[in-house]
Amino acid sequence: MIKKKYDLNLELLNDYSDVKHHIKSPMLAVFEFDDKKLLYLGTKHNLKDSRSPKTFYATNHCFDNFDIDFIVTECAHSNKLINYKNTFGAPDMNELIYAPLLGSQRKIKYAFIDSDEKDWFKDVVAVNKENIKMMQAFFMLNDAYKYKQTFGKNFSIQNAIDNVVYKFWEKTYPDPMNKQEFQRFFKQEFGFGVFDKNLSDILMKNPDWNEPNISGNIINKAWSYINIYSRDIRMLKGIFNAVNKYKCVLVTIGAGHFDNQRRVLEQAFGKPTFFYNFPKSIRQDTKIQK
Repeated sequence: MIKKKYDLNLELLNDYSDVKHHIKSPMLAVFEFDDKKLLYLGTKHNLKDSRSPKTFYATNHCFDNFDIDFIVTECAHSNKLINYKNTFGAPDMNELIYAPLLGSQRKIKYAFIDSDEKDWFKDVVAVNKENIKMMQAFFMLNDAYKYKQTFGKNFSIQNAIDNVVYKFWEKTYPDPMNKQEFQRFFKQEFGFGVFDKNLSDILMKNPDWNEPNISGNIINKAWSYINIYSRDIRMLKGIFNAVNKYKCVLVTIGAGHFDNQRRVLEQAFGKPTFFYNFPKSIRQDTKIQK
């Protein structure tokens, strides 16, 4: 018997401004088709909720009620489970890698299917080289913010430029903006000046910039482009690759991505059944044994 192959239609990807009603999270969307199941666990993405028990209840529910034989999760493909460093603290606190940690203890294989920052820059610039100034500004602001959060010191504009060039710049790209060009570009886009003394504080003072919005400022647009042209494409490819090889696949991805990916998934696998309430259970020990 020839196995059916499920094809990925990326033309159905939404941009995030196209989504009118965001899915409640955490949630479990169960797709049942042919002799297969796809369990899409949409997690709630922030520090507080990633440490709350609700997503862990949902994950435990999946392991208790389904015969999972493969797991994919929203961690960057360049990371490894054993040394994964995440923004939420200790590895066993992260709701995204809770499932692969449990799976690895049960000899269930897993894959990290998200793109990483190098992919983000390259993929967005590949769509249109005019995006390169936007992506330079995006990473300069993000790197400066992270530097101050880590070391308690301001990151200079020149250090931010050098860091972005070192990490991302390719020979075929036009020259990056120098300090004066970046300051003029920033003032034109945002209406206020950027200097060594305030570069590291801008994202902290404007948290709404870190949300995807195709109609927003260039940082909002950068997040939308990163999701549409890099992250969602790679994640969907990872999901479809898993479905074509395994019978019951568990996906753990932030629920906001489901809003964007939903039309692609439903065209291929049909309408899912949604679950929002899960029995309370103890979060299992996921500490890595050395």
